[in-house]
Amino acid sequence: MIVEGVVNRKSVCILIDTSSTHNFVDPCTAKATQCVVEEIARMKVMLATGMQYDVTQVVKGIQWKLQGYKFQADMMILPLGSYDVALGVWWLTMLGPISGTFRKCR
Repeated sequence: MIVEGVVNRKSVCILIDTSSTHNFVDPCTAKATQCVVEEIARMKVMLATGMQYDVTQVVKGIQWKLQGYKFQADMMILPLGSYDVALGVWWLTMLGPISGTFRKCR
């Protein structure tokens, strides 16, 4: 699912990705929104395409707004191409139980 959000008063394109374990922010977005980037121990990340990337940076406690609600979480720095932010299972677990039906989504 793709939604629009706001980070530091800047509009961002957010991908909510149930197949991703972690949260990510594109390096250009982190810079444009003046996020504080910290170095971390190298971590391998595998994309759905099978490509692997080494992640060495994180933005801790990044805050964003989504549909009128405020959220905060850590996000690793990773080139995302078409998206500014990718929210994975780390973020989804913060929401608690989620249920729904796709039959109504036609």
